[in-house]
Amino acid sequence: MTYQQFGKIQATDYNNYVGTPTDTAANKLNTIFAGGNGRAGIGQAAIAQVVGNDPSYKVTAQQWNALINAIAACAGHQGSTITPVTINAAGDLVTAVTTGVSAASAFEANLNTIYTNLNNCAAQSASAPTVTTRASSWNNALTFTHTISFANADAVRYFFNAGGQIALTFSHPTGTNVNALWSSLAAACGTVVISGINTGSVNIAGTVYNGVTKIGGTGTPTVAANSGYHGRSTANQEIFKQLASSGPAGYTASFISVNIKTNGTQGASGDSGTVITLTTLWDEIPNGGGTALGTTSSGSTVTCTIRTPGTSYITNTWGTVAVVGSVTGT
Repeated sequence: MTYQQFGKIQATDYNNYVGTPTDTAANKLNTIFAGGNGRAGIGQAAIAQVVGNDPSYKVTAQQWNALINAIAACAGHQGSTITPVTINAAGDLVTAVTTGVSAASAFEANLNTIYTNLNNCAAQSASAPTVTTRASSWNNALTFTHTISFANADAVRYFFNAGGQIALTFSHPTGTNVNALWSSLAAACGTVVISGINTGSVNIAGTVYNGVTKIGGTGTPTVAANSGYHGRSTANQEIFKQLASSGPAGYTASFISVNIKTNGTQGASGDSGTVITLTTLWDEIPNGGGTALGTTSSGSTVTCTIRTPGTSYITNTWGTVAVVGSVTGT
């Protein structure tokens, strides 16, 4: 950097921090804040560079404050801790003012922090859940299908990149024999949460998640942790499976599983599809328990809830998320 604290801000310094409106490089504001690519980018209005990239060109208070405010918005949305930088009043000489650290290193550290915490989200809001229930009794297996649709390729990226998630929960009425098995197993499955990441972890609303995470419940399921939205394709992939831990003798191989697929890449910025299909299978093993143990009653339910990113610091760039649920079986 060519300036220091209380020094003049040069266009080259400013533009290096901002990046271009379509930047994908690490530690550039627009990579994180604007369009980005893949896991980077939450769709906010890009911060423009200073015209001409002339080192002698003046950076206005309005431009400088736009950069400071955008970094702060990202940090606030993520729950990230950064070094505060002073906002300049209109008409003031534009200088970089921080406390206890040089301005150059503060900006570098702040941009690095919000880039490192790309998909973190301090708070969410939930849409109305889509509750899908089997209205009649069954003996062999049920297949629940939830189709989640986004307006376009960037909308789905912005949703997950800003900390949006999809959550599935399961329930069945209490009873005896196979009904007791399904009621117990559904509760044991807890909540299956699908995040955007396909590697590593994120902190969302104070909880650490992998791409697929089981929250609550009991037992030890098989979970494909690194199988969040990014990296999914038209191939169906099992991301969760849990066997019954109690129930009638000979039926504890019965299970609930979840598979995911998408409609494949739709845009040019690293999305993994605009339509996500979740298939939840309740499979009684062996089939036909109704003969010996009584028919499984109606009321088997899978609930799909869209957890949308909070909008205290950013605007909604993902639009409305549509969910349709159905169930079939015998």
